[in-house]
Amino acid sequence: KRSAVLACTADDDSWIGQVLGFVADSSLNASDKVVGPSPALVPTKPRTPGYWKHQFGGKGKHKETDAQLTGYLTDIKNRSQVFSGLEGNVDTDRDLTLATLKPADSSLMRDTAKKHLLAMWFNIASGKIDWYLPQTFDPEAFTTTATTVGEAILQAEAAILNAAATDAELENVKDMMDMLNN
Repeated sequence: KRSAVLACTADDDSWIGQVLGFVADSSLNASDKVVGPSPALVPTKPRTPGYWKHQFGGKGKHKETDAQLTGYLTDIKNRSQVFSGLEGNVDTDRDLTLATLKPADSSLMRDTAKKHLLAMWFNIASGKIDWYLPQTFDPEAFTTTATTVGEAILQAEAAILNAAATDAELENVKDMMDMLNN
């Protein structure tokens, strides 16, 4: 009995990695050959900040379990410079996550940009959209050199971490993340 396994460059801390293709066996040794092409990268369905806010504090049925949310938080903590202060635990990170996803003053562009960036990180960590998904941004609507979702995230992180970033720059990354989250 043989099986095919997806081969990628992800490490032990995160599933985020470059998809290489399929190998024809269940062991992934250095000698294994990639025998199939890389599958097409298709987002399943990215979710909005409101969806993620509901998962952490909304009433009613949640679609993501606490164990899944803890895994996502750990992945975000390990991959994001903006959110590196997370503990990686749904119980200890709940208040900070909710405060980020529902900023007290939505007129503060840095906080609003962080809200949309955090939602994008949840979409990445949960597999709802792929880091390497090619993305074309309308040059009339966005100022960016990003050609993939991951590059857009890195540009958003850089702008948010830049204390000198203008409201226009922060609004640009907020709008990019909002477009990708919808």
